[in-house]
Amino acid sequence: MELPLHGNQTPEVTLRHNQRDLTFDFVPLHFSDPRGNRCFYRLDPFDSTWREAGTERRATYTNLEPGAYSFHVKASTGQGIWNESDANFGFTIEPPFWRTLAFYISSFLWVITGLGTFYRWRVWSLRQQEVILQDRVTRQTRELQEALELVERQAATLRELDKAKSRFFADVAHEFRTPLTLVLGPLEDLQEGFHGPLLPEVVQHIELANRAARRLLRLINQLLEVAKIEDGQLRLQAREIDLCSFLKEHVQFFQPLAGRRDIDLVSSAPNQVLEVFWDEARLEEVLSNLLANAFKFTHDGGEIRIRVAPAPDEEYIEVEIEDTGVGIPADSIGHIFDRFYHSDDRAPRSPMSTGLGLSVTKELVELHGGKILVQSEPEVGSIFTLRLRRGKKHLRARDLAPTGQAPGRSNVVGQVIEELSSIENDADAVTAYGEPKPRDQTKVLIVEDHEELRLLLKKHLSLEYRVVEAGNGVEALELARNEIPDLIVSDVLMPEMNGYDLCSAIREDPELDFIPVILLTAKVELEDKLQGLERGADDYLTKPFSAAELKVRVANLIGLRRQLKIRFAGSEVSSSEARLAKRAKDATDRQFLERVQVAIEENMENEDFGVQELAWELALSRVHLYRKLREILSQAPAEVILSLRLQRAAFLLKTQPLSVSEVAYGVGFKSVSHFTKRFGREYGVTPSSFRARGFQKPALESKTSVT
Repeated sequence: MELPLHGNQTPEVTLRHNQRDLTFDFVPLHFSDPRGNRCFYRLDPFDSTWREAGTERRATYTNLEPGAYSFHVKASTGQGIWNESDANFGFTIEPPFWRTLAFYISSFLWVITGLGTFYRWRVWSLRQQEVILQDRVTRQTRELQEALELVERQAATLRELDKAKSRFFADVAHEFRTPLTLVLGPLEDLQEGFHGPLLPEVVQHIELANRAARRLLRLINQLLEVAKIEDGQLRLQAREIDLCSFLKEHVQFFQPLAGRRDIDLVSSAPNQVLEVFWDEARLEEVLSNLLANAFKFTHDGGEIRIRVAPAPDEEYIEVEIEDTGVGIPADSIGHIFDRFYHSDDRAPRSPMSTGLGLSVTKELVELHGGKILVQSEPEVGSIFTLRLRRGKKHLRARDLAPTGQAPGRSNVVGQVIEELSSIENDADAVTAYGEPKPRDQTKVLIVEDHEELRLLLKKHLSLEYRVVEAGNGVEALELARNEIPDLIVSDVLMPEMNGYDLCSAIREDPELDFIPVILLTAKVELEDKLQGLERGADDYLTKPFSAAELKVRVANLIGLRRQLKIRFAGSEVSSSEARLAKRAKDATDRQFLERVQVAIEENMENEDFGVQELAWELALSRVHLYRKLREILSQAPAEVILSLRLQRAAFLLKTQPLSVSEVAYGVGFKSVSHFTKRFGREYGVTPSSFRARGFQKPALESKTSVT
């Protein structure tokens, strides 16, 4: 914009907000000496001082902010005469609408209105959500109440069914009593000779039937007891009992059985009176059930320890029954007190076949206000802990025996001991798993997909050997790696893996290559037999075959392995091995330990050489031998024998090119699988790995627990 200024005119101009770049032209009116004219200008309030225009007669301003401005110009002549008043030009640049007060007020009002609207909407939304959530909570609460009512109805139905089941068992048990009486009576008459003398084998079968009938009667009594407990009809006759003396007397009944099985049965109690209020008959039953459980699942030569002591909280007295048995898997510990619980564990002497004994034990303990706890580790042992409450405040008045009434005793101890003795002594007795107890600890694996034929093979072989079964080659190979059988009898045509492939897999596995294999097949061609023999089979039997022939072939192959023990009769442990005598404290003990070691080494290959035979060799009683070795070595005789056998085995594995089975039989083990487990527990590796890695034998002082 160009504005010529003449004189002192002060026009007022209003400009739009986008007219912010201005140029002012001014001319001083002095014509006699125009070159001497000087001009100064200033834009208020933009300039704070006057600016000299110089030769230019123009002033330019750009990007001015909105507002009111006044442009001033003054001039002088060459003689320094200034004009009396400056010329000025006033103008105003209007601001844009968004920078006006009206816009600010309206914007503020719009923001307030928006916030108010958002607030009202938010409140409405939250109320709607609250309503929806309340409806959902109401609906879910109603569904939960319906579910709880359904669960309560189902629980009531289950309780009724459980009561009906208990009543059924009780009724059936009552009905069984009469026929059992009619069974036991004639059997006892036959045993007493009322019908004349009987052949020895007949007497043996009658005794077996008599024992089975009495066990059945004991089971019926337990069922009746369970029914009474559930119905709340079991009346206790609790009276004050000195637990220490009672337990000591009770344990004495089991000492003969422990002696026959070379089990160290030891009880310990403080030298003080520890009294509890218990029904004596029920306490006998509880202790008998727990001790029976320990005896069933503890191997010969093991230990069972009973300890009595006040609990730390002084409200209870604790009774611990610890064994060195096969132990209980962790996933089954929570079920061992369930009635008729059976694990899928098929290992011999598995403690999972609990039946009713432990269930009744737990319920009797809880009826007396106590608790029963269990700790266990497979292949190490189990500890059952009874926490018996002191005093009688926890008992009902009707559960206390009347003053002066004689204590009631049961015959459950005799029944339990008789049952345990019959299982241990009768080779044909039914074990806890319903199978015949073998005469030999040698393990035979039967692989047959035909169930009936597999059962027939098992029936014939289980009388002589411990038998494990598999339905196909894949299952058999896994079972062989876990069980380490002494011999395998396998069919050829099977699903998943046939007998030929199974035989090849066994021969290629360094942990199993020593196991003899007998193949059974319906193929009679020479090519088929050659194929089986080329795959590594030791023998071949065609179907149909004679069971007697199979047993002879099995016995021959196992017998050949055992004959290898002759090769080790003169083998001696190297002189670098630790001697028992080194652990003696004086000359007398040293001589005694030398005699012990010589006796064991001379009978190393004798698989039947045990504690009793060692005592006989040393001309000592078994008890004296046990005390002597405990005093000197802090080890039981069975542990010493096992330790020396394992040391001899380690020496042979390091120095002789022998198979694992040859070493096992050579140091007096009846079963390769048992040898492998004991060796692995002592040295931390399998025998094959020990030989391959060149492990050094640990010192003799390492204690080996015997189970």
